[in-house]
Amino acid sequence: MKILIMVFSFFCALNIFAQSLPSGKQKTQPSKRNKQSSRPKTVPAQTVDTRKAVDLIAFPNAGHATVGAKFFSSAIEYTWQYQSREYSKGEILSKGIDYEAGYAFNDYWGARITAEQEISGNSKVTYGPATSINGQTYEYKSSGFDDPEFEVIYRAMDISKDKFDMNIKVSFSPKLQDAESATFSKKGNNAKGGRTFGVEIEWGSRGPSFSWMVGFDLTNYGTAESKDAEDGEITEVTSYNTFLSQVDSSGKFQPTSVST
Repeated sequence: MKILIMVFSFFCALNIFAQSLPSGKQKTQPSKRNKQSSRPKTVPAQTVDTRKAVDLIAFPNAGHATVGAKFFSSAIEYTWQYQSREYSKGEILSKGIDYEAGYAFNDYWGARITAEQEISGNSKVTYGPATSINGQTYEYKSSGFDDPEFEVIYRAMDISKDKFDMNIKVSFSPKLQDAESATFSKKGNNAKGGRTFGVEIEWGSRGPSFSWMVGFDLTNYGTAESKDAEDGEITEVTSYNTFLSQVDSSGKFQPTSVST
């Protein structure tokens, strides 16, 4: 119930904000010389019908909503060493679904909500000769929803009137649930245990046959707490920042027909 109230309030507040901005329409006054033949003229806002949900730098047309779900599966293997000796090695397997819903209030301002559901998370660790428990393997399991992320998007540039597309995104994810870390015998959840705040910039270009983009993402993870799922012991993680960069491209192959 708390999440539904936050979602409703988020979209209502942004809708009021977007309505207070210029609509992009301008009216012209009738000519004094010929009042009978002159009519008010309007200049429509920059609506880009070529925008698509699959664009690398996606932004819906004004007044349009988007809803989506994406299945993900990841596998990570790692090895830790201590003084040139193996301390541990392990693998992290995760499967789940990313949900998202968005809306464009006009051609420049939009909002999006995303949430991740981990269907199954499995982490296996085997300790090596640098430890006193050499050869022992422990397995941890987790599942559940992460806290939702609320995102405001500003369409700073659009290829309809500029040479490039650019989105500026500001995101915030509050702490709505306690994080529980898995133990050998009890499953944990998928919560972060703290709030996050991020700023992201996407810049690039799109064409009928080729598109490209570069992106930069700076995220601050606030101080988080995780509770042991078995004995309730609290572990605190201090605040930290991450900076990510991304380069992506896509192309379309359009075969041509040859008539004889």
